[in-house]
Amino acid sequence: MSFIDRMVRVAAWPVPLRSVLFRKFITRYPVGSYQARLSMNAVDRPHYGWCVYHAAREARALGYKAMTAIEFGVAGGNGLVCLSRHKEEVQKDLGIEILVVGFDTGAGLPASQDS
Repeated sequence: MSFIDRMVRVAAWPVPLRSVLFRKFITRYPVGSYQARLSMNAVDRPHYGWCVYHAAREARALGYKAMTAIEFGVAGGNGLVCLSRHKEEVQKDLGIEILVVGFDTGAGLPASQDS
């Protein structure tokens, strides 16, 4: 995608440009609480953060002192590293210990049985 096409896309975006720029700034230079940054999607892979944060809140409400977050299909490990970063933030915010575990067979997905 060319620079001009990206500028047109950003200009026509329904979200105000100031919001997009602020979100990118907060993602790069985290300020404020983790919960606030997570609610505005100003974290890497917000779907990972949402799951870990809410699972930890539920575990704490149930009286657990620790929990485990599992990723299946680790592949290159980038998602696992991101999950570990979310873990650090959630542990500081909620005070519950989180263990991150990843599983991968190394063989990839099996062949499809569909014709």
